Amino acid sequence: MNTRTRHSLSIDTIETLVSARNGSTWREYAEQLGYAKTYAATLNKAARGVPGAMTPVAENVLRERLGLEPRHYVTVAPCPDCGSAHTGRCHGRPVERVQIISGKPRKNRKRYHRPCLTDEEYARFLEWRQTCTNS
Repeated sequence: MNTRTRHSLSIDTIETLVSARNGSTWREYAEQLGYAKTYAATLNKAARGVPGAMTPVAENVLRERLGLEPRHYVTVAPCPDCGSAHTGRCHGRPVERVQIISGKPRKNRKRYHRPCLTDEEYARFLEWRQTCTNS
């Protein structure tokens, strides 16, 4: 059984969603809010207060489109050195955003020698493999 809790929308989000609809169909209303027509089912579930209809992030997007303030956010303590929000201390130096890639790059993987080949055949094999990867 799934033990994760499903996100329930805020009462003011549901009330604003229902009252701003003004009798239009859910498909029309989805387009008015800037969603695709197929998002109408999700809006309908959200208006009925079905748990798990939207994630907290999706609710924030909906609240912004309805003209409400976002509810779910994370507070980050400011850096004691520069006052901006980032992890760790910068000690007054500029902070650069770095994308983290998981795993090792292919160039660092271990190359195996093929003991069944002579040195001459192995050299030809490496040359062939290099031409295959370059094209």
